[in-house]
This record gives sequence, structure tokens and C-alpha cells, in this order.
Amino acid sequence: MIITKFLQSLKMAISSILSNKIRMFLTMLGMIIGVASVVLLIGLSDGSQKEINDSLSSMGTDLITVQIRNRSASRVVSPSDIMEFYNDNRDILVNISPYIGGSTTAKVGTTNESTTLECVDASFADIRGLDLDYGRFITEDEVKNRQNVAVVGTYIQQEFFDGQNPIGQQIKLNGIVYEIVGVLEETGDSTKTSADNKVIIPYTTARKILSASTPSTYYIQAASDEAVDVAVNTLKNYFNSMLGKNQATVTSQKQIMEVIDEVMGMLSALLGGIAGISLVVAGIGIMNIMLVSVTERTREIGIRKAIGARRGDILLQFLIESVIISCMGGLIGLLLAIGIGNAAAKLVEALNFVATQASITLAFSFAVIVGVFFGLYPAQKASKLNPIEALRFE
Repeated sequence: MIITKFLQSLKMAISSILSNKIRMFLTMLGMIIGVASVVLLIGLSDGSQKEINDSLSSMGTDLITVQIRNRSASRVVSPSDIMEFYNDNRDILVNISPYIGGSTTAKVGTTNESTTLECVDASFADIRGLDLDYGRFITEDEVKNRQNVAVVGTYIQQEFFDGQNPIGQQIKLNGIVYEIVGVLEETGDSTKTSADNKVIIPYTTARKILSASTPSTYYIQAASDEAVDVAVNTLKNYFNSMLGKNQATVTSQKQIMEVIDEVMGMLSALLGGIAGISLVVAGIGIMNIMLVSVTERTREIGIRKAIGARRGDILLQFLIESVIISCMGGLIGLLLAIGIGNAAAKLVEALNFVATQASITLAFSFAVIVGVFFGLYPAQKASKLNPIEALRFE
């Protein structure tokens, strides 16, 4: 009996919607735009978060960075001190590399270019997961013996050597001659502003090119993801004892990813909330149209009540009609958002769109709730009409 009444109300609601296609589509439009906005904004935010996390994960979640802020003459931590600490903590640390960054002028023949300079240890490639197209990375012996060897990016290879294998060729860095022993695998697009415009040399030769000779940054690889927190605390205690409290910042990739996830989560919620306002506006539009519909169909309601329809039957009919309008708008909005998001991601390289099940469920559920909430008042108004007065209505 209940199922029969429901199916009858559903049939009447669909018939009413189809009899006013244009008006109902315009009513749905607010819901379509609202749901599409929510899914698009959350999808773009989630896509950006995924891209950032993938980029950070490629460096390794076991990566730890130490940045020394204050290098006073009286209290200095040298690379040899760090190596001694590293050797004493092999159970939680597997690799460590000093790092000195800067810029320099690279020159081959008459061609010269400004490039990024990274002065590191031999283990830097393992810590940062660097791959090479040609040759090899710098070795421990070359670092120890302060040899002038260099590993270059693909931009340097293309600009100075026409894309040919440059192994064994010489390159001048601020007038100092270095021999190229390796070419890094392309990570960007091999343009001047990309990460492929770089030269890596032993940190022990940094003094020849840069004014800085004592590293203020260290990249460290923990033994495992589980050992990261222990390693961070151990490093903090070590640098606090050597330099004084808060003179060095120790951060792990894991901590950075957690902060980014938190920030991006808040951003997604904010964007979703802003877009969600349009769903409320759409709900008000649905309520308005349903009230108009109740007024227009007052005589129909009176006839139904006169032949035995109860309040619950009238209420169910109009409530189902409101929910159908809202759900259809929500479904079209979902499909529209997914189509636009995927198309935009293909056309604009910087964009990344991810339509997660959570965002889709949230948007569609909200559309259903809006349909019920804003359709309830018109449905109640219709169900409470006096059948005699309704039949007299012109």
C-alpha cells in the first residue's frame, strides 16, 4: 500500500515536471551551477594537493632537512662534526649530505649562461633520488680530494653542447674549469627557468666559486619512514647542544606533507563552503517555484482531496517533486563539473583536477538535503489546503 502510494506520487510528480520543462530547467539551473561549483573547486584543490604530495613524495618521505640559522664564529658545526654524528647514529640515519646553494655563470667557448649551482656530497643523489641520462654522479674520493668535477642538467647540455653527450667536456664556472662527469635526467622542460638549468659540484670546491664555504644546510635520509620522528628529535638535540637552542631548524618531508594536507584541507572546506552558498540560493529558487506551483494547482489539490487523497499523499507528491528537481540538477551539475574539470586539466598544464568520491557524495547529498528542506514548506502548505476552498479557487 505504501509502495503503491509512493509510486503514484512519483508518477504525478514526474508528469508535473515534464509539463513545465523550461520552467523546471531554469529552476534546476541554480542547483546545476551550485553542485558544479562545489565539485570543481574541491576537485581543483584536491588535485593541487595531490600534485604537491606526489612531488614531495618523489623526494622521499624519509628526507630530513637541517637549516642552520646562526653560524657564529664561536660555535660552528663543521661537515666533519656532522659526519661523526652520522657515524654514531647509523641505526636511524642512512645518508647525509652538506648542501651549499647559489648561482654562477657557466661558460663553454663563447656561450655563457647564468645557472643554479648546488654544492653537495656524493650521497646527495641517493638522498634526493636523482637519476642520470649520461655518466655518473660525483664520488666520495672526488669530494675528499676537492676535484673539479660537475654534473649538469639537461638545459646546460642543450644550450652548450647542442644536446650531445658532454661527458669529458669542460665547463667554466665563474672562470674555474670543471670536467663534466654526468648529465641529470630531465625533471622539468629543459628551459632556463626550470630545475634542469643547474650544475652540481663537490661542496669542498664551493670556496673557489662562492663566498660561502661552510654548509648551512644538510640533507639527511632516515633509515625508514618509522625512524623519521626519532631521527628528527635526535638531530634537534644534537644541534641544540652544539649551537644553542633554536639555532637550527630540523624539518622532515613527512612534517611538511602533514602541514600541506592540513592547509589544503582547510582551503577545500573554505572553497566548498563558498560554493555551497549557491546551493542555498538554488534551494530558495526551488521553494519559490514550488510555492507558485502549489498556487497554480490549488484546484487540482482540492479535487484530489475530494476523491479521498490524504494530507500525507499531497505532501509526498510535492516533496518528491522538489527532490526530483534538486537531484536532477545535482546530477547534471556533477557531470558538468567532471567534464569541465577534466577538459581544463588537459588544456592548462598547471591545473590538476581530481573528482574524489567524497566530494561527489558531499555535493550530491547536499543537493538532496536542499530539495527536502526547501520543498518541505511548499509541500506542507499544499497538504493543509481546505478541499472546499481549493475547489472554489479560480
